[in-house]
Amino acid sequence: PRAGAGLRNRAPPPGGEWRALSRGDCFFRLDGAANAGRLVVLVHGFIGCHTDFDALTEWLVQTGARRVLRFDNYGRGWSSLPRNETEVLPELYAGQLAELLFALGETEPIDLVGYSMGGAVAAAFCDVYGRDRVASLAYLAPAGLPAMAQTVRPWQQRLISLVSALPFGTRICLMGARALLSRPTEPEGIFWATDNEKVHTHYLDRYRHRLLNEPSLPYAFLETLKSFPFSGLFDAFAGVAKSEVPTFALWAQYDELIPRDCVAELRAAYAERPHLLQDHIVRDRSHMFVVEDATPVGEHLAKFWSNRDTVRPIVG
Repeated sequence: PRAGAGLRNRAPPPGGEWRALSRGDCFFRLDGAANAGRLVVLVHGFIGCHTDFDALTEWLVQTGARRVLRFDNYGRGWSSLPRNETEVLPELYAGQLAELLFALGETEPIDLVGYSMGGAVAAAFCDVYGRDRVASLAYLAPAGLPAMAQTVRPWQQRLISLVSALPFGTRICLMGARALLSRPTEPEGIFWATDNEKVHTHYLDRYRHRLLNEPSLPYAFLETLKSFPFSGLFDAFAGVAKSEVPTFALWAQYDELIPRDCVAELRAAYAERPHLLQDHIVRDRSHMFVVEDATPVGEHLAKFWSNRDTVRPIVG
């Protein structure tokens, strides 16, 4: 499953393309007019893929008149697992994005948006490249801050690493990963905040399609769970603040994956530069708010981008 060639024959969504990068094949999609201004880049979360942003992309292109790049992180969607055994760290996916932008000839600063684990990846990218490559940064319920140890516990991650190192341990862990991933209504169910059956059905139909066509997903799930620092990236967020990149954070009121304490922790990362950070908590929504209700997300982003050069205090 570590090879990516077979993914090309596994019903990829229409409109996407592949680029061969140094660590594997990357599936991506560009939407919007070529002259639509600064490129928006969307980075998805832990077990997501680029289709999680279908509704948000549609809003950004049609209403916001923006050009949007989405891509599948290595091992998700229709991108291959990374070549060679490696720890799954934010720098892996940040490097994937940097290579993809270079391959596409995109050299101007981007408006970068990271959702959930993608927020940690976006922070890692911005921490390295700063304002040379990032005009603005938006976090949508980002992972990576210390309080997330309440929901993704480091001792559990270490235990999974120990078990997978035992004889037949990886096989046992993969069986568990496949069982968990095969029941999307259970891990995702607590993250829905509305009863929008149409949206939920659409998401779950796509998810089941992915399970049938993504042989690498259980491997990516396991390797990420073993080594990704879900609660250990405060320094990267603080580094982004020092880079002087205007930043916006959008949180969900009833998010059961990203604890509310993360809001205060991100503000603390910007304590010396509070004028660079704006934030907002979306009421009556949970972790899947980007999928459930993309319109207000797009509206918040558009407002932020229109005001990004204005010095503003933090909004609670």
